[in-house]
Amino acid sequence: MRKILISTLAITVSALSYGADMAQTVVPRIGVHGTLRAGARRADMNRELASPHPSAARVDRKAAGRASFHAVTASESGGMEMSSFTVGYSSVLSPVMSIVSASGYSGTSVGDMFYYCDFNSNSSGGISSVNWNCVDVTGKSVKFTKSQTTANAVCMDMTYDETTGTLYGMSAMADVVVTVDPESGAAEYAFETLPFYTLAADAGGQLYGMLLEQDGGASLYTINKFTGAAMKVGSTGVRMLTQDGVSYFQTMAFSRVDGKLYWLTPSAVGTDLYRVDVTTGKANNLCTLSTLEALCMFDLPAELPEGSPEKVSEATAVADGMKVNISFKAPAKSVDGADLTDLTRIDIYRGGSMEAAYSVEDAMPGDVITWSDTEAKAGINAYRIVAVNGVGESLPAYVTVFCGDDIPEAPVGVNADSDADGYPVITWEAPVKGMNGLDMAGVAMTYNVYRSTGGADVKVAEGLTELSYCDRSLDITRQDYPYYSVSAVSSAGEGVKSVRVGVHVGPAYTLPFEEAFLEGTPATAPWTMQSLNLGGAWELGIVSNAPGTGPYVGEGMLIFKGFVGVAPGAEARIVTPVLNLNVAGPELRFHFFHADFGEDMHFDDHMIVEVSVDGGEFKALPDADLYQYVSNSRWTEYVLPLDEYAGHDNVRIGFHGISAGGMDLVLDNIRVLDRLSGCELVEADDADGDLVRYNLQGQVVGADYRGVVIEVCGVSVRKTIR
Repeated sequence: MRKILISTLAITVSALSYGADMAQTVVPRIGVHGTLRAGARRADMNRELASPHPSAARVDRKAAGRASFHAVTASESGGMEMSSFTVGYSSVLSPVMSIVSASGYSGTSVGDMFYYCDFNSNSSGGISSVNWNCVDVTGKSVKFTKSQTTANAVCMDMTYDETTGTLYGMSAMADVVVTVDPESGAAEYAFETLPFYTLAADAGGQLYGMLLEQDGGASLYTINKFTGAAMKVGSTGVRMLTQDGVSYFQTMAFSRVDGKLYWLTPSAVGTDLYRVDVTTGKANNLCTLSTLEALCMFDLPAELPEGSPEKVSEATAVADGMKVNISFKAPAKSVDGADLTDLTRIDIYRGGSMEAAYSVEDAMPGDVITWSDTEAKAGINAYRIVAVNGVGESLPAYVTVFCGDDIPEAPVGVNADSDADGYPVITWEAPVKGMNGLDMAGVAMTYNVYRSTGGADVKVAEGLTELSYCDRSLDITRQDYPYYSVSAVSSAGEGVKSVRVGVHVGPAYTLPFEEAFLEGTPATAPWTMQSLNLGGAWELGIVSNAPGTGPYVGEGMLIFKGFVGVAPGAEARIVTPVLNLNVAGPELRFHFFHADFGEDMHFDDHMIVEVSVDGGEFKALPDADLYQYVSNSRWTEYVLPLDEYAGHDNVRIGFHGISAGGMDLVLDNIRVLDRLSGCELVEADDADGDLVRYNLQGQVVGADYRGVVIEVCGVSVRKTIR
C-alpha cells in the first residue's frame, strides 16, 4: 500500500509546504539522494588542532575498573580511523583500525559488534551515497558493507537500547528519531523530537539527547521513547564549538563499567572529553583528545574469563498493579561450556543503577528463581540481571515491564468533513491499546485537537471527552485546506498525534479561474500536493534542472521532480483549489514544455491530467498523458474540454507526475474557462489611445499573453479570450 503525503501550497511562500494527510510524519524518502537538515554538517577533516597531542602506543586491553571506549575519529593525516581510549585526566587515543573516509558517520555497538552508517554529500548538503557497515572490532575486520537505497539511516548519532534490543538514530535530515535494523541498515520513523546532536541510552533504556541551545550552550534532555517528548535535565555549562551557527559532529555514550555518561565534543584545541551528571546535566571536563572530531563513540562488553557464568535464561517480568514479579533460570554452564560448580550470587539491578536492588545469595546452578519488586514506579521499569562467581560476572540479561496507566496510542479512524454551515468537523475513535501494549478499555481519556494551515500545529481544543469536534474558530470566508490531528491523554501523559487529515472549506472558485504564479507564489489557494509513491514531489520554482527552461509567464512555474536524482517510480499529484463549473462549456488550458534531446534522452517521465468530483477519486481525462520528448514545440498550450463535469460545483483538477528517473516536467499558466462565453463588448465610446491589456487579477500583460484579458484603448473596454 502506498503512503500518501498531502501538502498545501501556501499563498505567501514560493515553495510547497509539507503536511501529512494519510500517514504520520515520515522520514524523507529520498532514494540515495536527499539533503542534510539545518544543523547537520559534514565532518571537517581540514580543521587544524591548536596544539596537537603526541600519538600514543596501542593499548590492547582495558584497564580494570575504569571506563573505556572506542570511537571513530578524524586523524591528523586527514583520514578516519577507529581508536580506543581509557577515561581519565590524561586520556590518549590508541589506533585500532582504519575506516573508509566519507562525509559523515554515525553508529554504535550491538553486542560485541560495531554497526555504523557512512554517507557522502556535496557542498550543498545533498546526499550522494549511503552504506551500512558491520565491524568485528576484536578481529579488526569488516563483516559486511551494504549499500542503501534510502538515506533514512543517515543520522547525527546512534545508540543501542539493551533493554528492548532497539538501535536508535537521530536523523540528519529531519527532527525525528529513527530505528535501524542492524543486519540490513533499514531505518524507519520512530518519533518526532527536538534537533538533538547526540543520543545515548543508559542500562535501564532511558534515552538522553544533547541539544544546542540558542545561546550556543549545550543542554542535556531526557527523551520519551514513545512520544518523543523531551524534558530538559539542565545546562552542561559548555558552549558547543560552531561554524556559521552549526555545531561540529559529537557523540556520547554510557559506560558499562561505571554506568556514567561520557560526552565528546570538539573544541578549539581538539576534542574535549566530559563526564555528564544525568541528574543535573552539569558536565565535568576530564581531558582533551588529539582528534579533530569524534563522530561516534561506543563501549564494548568486557571479555569474560573462562569459568565465569553464562547469563541467566528464561527471564520474564510481569506487572501486578504496581508490583513487578520477576522470574529467571540461573545459569548451569560457564561461558566455556563446562558445568557450572561455583555460583556466588545473582544480582538484580533497577534501571541504570550500579547498586543491586536485590541479590540472590543461595542460588544453585539451574534453579528457577522468582522475586517481586514492591518498589516499582509508574511507567517503564527495566531490570538487569547478572550472575556472579569467584571468577567473574556473566553478561547481563534484561527484562522490562510497564506499570500503571499506559500512555495512549494515537486515536484511529480520524476523519474531517464539513457541517451544514461549512465549518470543519473532526471525528475519531478512541485508541484500544497503550503504547506499551496495555489495554485502554475503561481507562479515562481526554483528547486534544491540533490544526495546521501551512505552518506549525496549533492546539485548538483540549480536554475533550467526546469523540468529535467542530472547529468554529476557523475563518471560512475564503477557501482553505486546514489539516487536523488528534491526541489522547491519560493520567500517564499525552500520546502521539494521529495521522493528519485535511478538508476543504470556504467557497469554490467560479470561472474564469487563472493561475500563472506571476509573482512566484500562487494567487489562488489552496493548491495541495499529494506525494503518491517514493517521495515524489512537485515544487514551485523559476528554473528546472532539465530541460532548463524558465516560466512561460511571470516569476514561477510548477516543477515535477523527475530528474535523475529521483528514484524511478516516484509519483506526485499537484491539485487545484475547488472549482465551481456551473457553466455550459468548461475547458482546461495550460502550458506544458516539450523538448526532444535525442533518442538517448527519451526518458519516460510523464504527466497525466486528472479530475475529482465532490472529493472522490481522481480520474484521467482522455488524451491527457503527456511526455516531454514527443516534440520540440517548447512551451505548448493544451486545451482540454471539461463538458463531462459541467454543472458540478465541487471539482478539483490534478496534474499527476510519474518519474522514470529522467527529466523534470514543467507546467505553467493554468486556466479553467467557459469557452462559450466568447468575446464580449463591454463598452466602446472612443477607440483613441494606446491599447493596454489586463488579466483578471488587474495586472498588465503583454501581447503574447494567453487567457482571459481586459483590453482598454482610450475609453473603449472589452473582455476577450486570447
